[in-house]
Amino acid sequence: MAKITSEMQPLSQILVRSSDQFIIPDFQRAFVWTDEEANNLINDFMADTDNFTVDIDSLPGYLLGNIVLIKNNSDNSADVVDGQQRLTTLTLLFKAVFIALEKLQHEQSETANKWYRVMADIDKAFQFLDSDDKFKGLRILHNSSLDFGETYKAIIKNESISPSQSSSESDENLNIVFETLCDRVNEIQESGEKQFKNFIKYIQDKVMLIVTTADSKEKAFQLFEVLNNRGRSLEPMDLLKSNFMKILYNDKSITETQKDEFNSNWNEFIKVLSKQKIQTSTFTKHYILGTYGQNIKQDKLFTFFDNKKLDSKDILELSKSLKHCATIYSSIVKNSRDNLFSQSNNSFILFNLLKLKQMLSLLIPFYNSSNSLKEDILDLAVKYGASVLFSFTQTNQIEKELETALSKALKKSTDEEKYNEIKAHLSDRIIENIRQLKVVLPIKSFANPSGNANQKASLLLKFIELYFNDNVIILAPPKKIELEHIMPRSADAQRYQFSSDKEKAEFTNRIGNLTLLDKSANIAAKNKDFIEKKEYYEESDYKVTSSIVEALTTAINTGNDARRVQLQAQYQPQYSVQDLWLESNINERGQNIAKLLEFALTI
Repeated sequence: MAKITSEMQPLSQILVRSSDQFIIPDFQRAFVWTDEEANNLINDFMADTDNFTVDIDSLPGYLLGNIVLIKNNSDNSADVVDGQQRLTTLTLLFKAVFIALEKLQHEQSETANKWYRVMADIDKAFQFLDSDDKFKGLRILHNSSLDFGETYKAIIKNESISPSQSSSESDENLNIVFETLCDRVNEIQESGEKQFKNFIKYIQDKVMLIVTTADSKEKAFQLFEVLNNRGRSLEPMDLLKSNFMKILYNDKSITETQKDEFNSNWNEFIKVLSKQKIQTSTFTKHYILGTYGQNIKQDKLFTFFDNKKLDSKDILELSKSLKHCATIYSSIVKNSRDNLFSQSNNSFILFNLLKLKQMLSLLIPFYNSSNSLKEDILDLAVKYGASVLFSFTQTNQIEKELETALSKALKKSTDEEKYNEIKAHLSDRIIENIRQLKVVLPIKSFANPSGNANQKASLLLKFIELYFNDNVIILAPPKKIELEHIMPRSADAQRYQFSSDKEKAEFTNRIGNLTLLDKSANIAAKNKDFIEKKEYYEESDYKVTSSIVEALTTAINTGNDARRVQLQAQYQPQYSVQDLWLESNINERGQNIAKLLEFALTI
């Protein structure tokens, strides 16, 4: 008889200590997770552990979901029927941790043995080694029909892969997720040795998956169908509704019309969120922060409202507020550029470009404000969010600072007073972040593990182009925008006046050596010297690029537009270059970009 077994297991058991290889079969869909899911994963881990500061052994564990496998009895392998996205991302997370540990061993030679012990068998989570510690195979092996498997393999083996071999959306998603995980792991490592060790212990021993294994395809697919057609799972807000209904029905003063109104409001609140595939718990967490000034964990939402001891009148008002706020909130998620809150570029910048969903909480107190005040709070959110990202401050600080600011602001009477209170608090944080940005940004390497420039560099330059240069082409670029290395990656170190290839590599992916070009221009300019690239820069639609060789001008002599272009020209000067873009040019432009951001983000 065909058997199905199901067991909750920690990742150490599934990935590190297991001898199983997971096969992604040809019927699987593309890899669709992006940086959003990767960031959400790390944010959930941080919330569960109070930023990895609590005793990990005292935690009950974090259940990440199910995976469904078909066990192959002939060898130690299992076909993945459900759970490809999770398993792939988790192996990439372990790979990112392994890279960080290798770097620590290299940089901290006096404590190398300590980090070697921490590293232990981490690499077994993503690869198999032979008796001589040579690569033997991948923990996850993709069917040959899934082209993105080559990109996954290249990431795990530290191999480069040509753009022609890595051009699908799945390939791009894999690279973005891996870059995001590397960035987040580095953030955690830089927060302190204790936190980093706790993080490594946590993902091995406390992150759990329910592993369901069948010994036949028929049983596995039957189970998959059941799991994916079981209806919407019960959430804390469903339990809360039931609790509120009891209170309303036990209150003799509440009319049937009022009960119907509550049901209508609540159902509409759920409906508008589900249309945009927004979890009610995610919205409610943001709602509580934006309405009560408290940052509550998602598993404490029911307890939060239950402890409020709301009466019938409070419950009816809450249902109206939830419906109203969910309607505006979901419109922002649906279309950040044109929604019920704003039709400005700043909304797009905040949620599409910077992808700072935490800032949704900050807007909630201003849903009914004047349009000018809405734009003010959006601009403040953009400045603060950008200052966090581009100073390489941990993004989990955002919710902490929002809680502090909102808890004070919500005590104020008017929307203007609330805004001023938030502005006063966040302005101090922006000043601190800019101070760090000016030191770190010019010398920061934006290299990803494969040696290419990472997505954050592209994000920073696109931000400058849209926010500072007001170039709306970033909203919907007609051609693919790529990062261009002004000094080519293939440049000869000696010819470019570097003492070694290692020294040249330290400057290759600094922001002073990076700019934006359309894909076709980037291909044409690829390995040319600066003198030959000038024509591509002059013709570029991006001011951040054209300004390198040609002063920005406008035919308008007066007014706001003229003033804006004057500032753009002032903070984006041209450079004295003969034939080659050298170390001095990279340093100078890096400093200038830092000064530009200081001006743009200062309130």
